[in-house]
Amino acid sequence: MAPRKPEKMTFIEEARRKQLVEVAIDTIASEGFMNTTLTDIARRADISKGVISYHFENKDRLIEEVIRTLLRTSYEFIHARVAAAPDDMPEKIRAYIRASFDYMMQNPARAAAQVDLWGSFVSAEAKHDFNVTAYDPCRRYLSALIVTGQERGTIGAMPSLILAALIQGIIDGMMMQWVFAPEAINLTDCADHAVRMVNAYLTSHLSIT
Repeated sequence: MAPRKPEKMTFIEEARRKQLVEVAIDTIASEGFMNTTLTDIARRADISKGVISYHFENKDRLIEEVIRTLLRTSYEFIHARVAAAPDDMPEKIRAYIRASFDYMMQNPARAAAQVDLWGSFVSAEAKHDFNVTAYDPCRRYLSALIVTGQERGTIGAMPSLILAALIQGIIDGMMMQWVFAPEAINLTDCADHAVRMVNAYLTSHLSIT
């Protein structure tokens, strides 16, 4: 049976695809990508493996949708927090950092699945897409906030894309450490210190040379 084309989905089919993606996320989070099979996912969803094949051509196509879902839901959560923050760029960047850590704490399975997929997903095409879609939007979004703050005189002179990459690196680095050793990492404290560190740098007027 050929996989159902997404553009031809009914409401029920769309709901089923979303269910399969969520079950796949939970399975990867608990078992790891390399140990997760379509049979495992079908068992957790209490359906036959054929139902998955109806909606997704193979495991790679399902995992690509998992990746898109992980990225989209985190972006939506974080960007909503930033949009609700006062119209002050340092404050919006602080909101971005805090929202990123809050999202991890509220969605530990998604964080675990995302970290596992970073290193385990073997589809070269999908891995490239994941790297591009995961980081380029983050860097550009943060960079735009930094540039706006510089134009308003509330953020010091510095290369915006480099600083954006450093901020995202702090967030993702802490997520990886937390996933591997949650008992050793207090994300609330990490968020507080990350905000202080980045804020001190944002408001400095020293240029990087």
